[in-house]
Amino acid sequence: YRTARIVELIEATDEHTRATNEAAISDVLVMIARDMLPNILAIANAGETDLDDNGQKIVDALTGWDFSCETGLTGNDPINSPPASAEVVRQSSGCTAWHELIYELDEALARDEPTKEFPAFVTYFSIMDPSRLRPGQDYWDDVTTEGVVEDQHDIVGSAFNEAGANLVAEFETDDETQWPWGRKHGFRLRSLLASLSSVFEAYSNPMGEDAFFANRGGMMTVDVANPRQSGFHTSGPSTRFQCEGTSPIQCTIQLPGGQSSHDSSDNYEDLLQLWLSRTPIELVFDIEQASEAAVETFDFSNEGG
Repeated sequence: YRTARIVELIEATDEHTRATNEAAISDVLVMIARDMLPNILAIANAGETDLDDNGQKIVDALTGWDFSCETGLTGNDPINSPPASAEVVRQSSGCTAWHELIYELDEALARDEPTKEFPAFVTYFSIMDPSRLRPGQDYWDDVTTEGVVEDQHDIVGSAFNEAGANLVAEFETDDETQWPWGRKHGFRLRSLLASLSSVFEAYSNPMGEDAFFANRGGMMTVDVANPRQSGFHTSGPSTRFQCEGTSPIQCTIQLPGGQSSHDSSDNYEDLLQLWLSRTPIELVFDIEQASEAAVETFDFSNEGG
């Protein structure tokens, strides 16, 4: 899906520039949701599907969602950053609803099967193209229940109701337009050194082991931020980089940090906020172009024994 979205962005215009490339690098449209959601909503809205008030809130949050995944916040602090405009928060809440729903739907539809080698594909194809599954509609049945055969209306209804209940409880509001994605979705920075032993935690993570940064993106977006059920994503772009073949060559770069492995440096995390805001900086090729503030000199001589 990331590849398909990149191709779509490339084919959208014949006039590509560094600006269009930067936009593509930072794209957070959830293309798989755009493919799946019409069919999911059609099942949810069918008369045979039993939705409670919480399930209907998921329907409402997803109806009119533009498939983007912005944080819905004005900063990267998931707790203290004020919300963005009402419309941005509403669209962001659609992203939140989508990810909660698809997790519950995957749990209900696929993970009850005796063979769990490809649960995600079971979910996607059961929604979009059941002809690609050998047992067809049989996957909708919850094999853990006895004496009843569930159909798509049972499973989808249950997933919507559960997802709605989860988000109402988590966000402490039943207003489905007030579930900004950035309150739930983001990441923690943790060095490889810290993973070796808790002894290294404070040294290698001066920002604190609980430092949590709200972040854009979501399921299979070009700007990588695939969330777990908790909302955290554990991988992302270690570099956003592009060059233009001018003479001399011109490049921009984004890095999620700063001066690596030197936690006392003033530059230790000075690129992080730029990375979070998708703000590129020019890549310097000549050391003489670099700011003196970014150059540190170490004396490794052993004078005096």
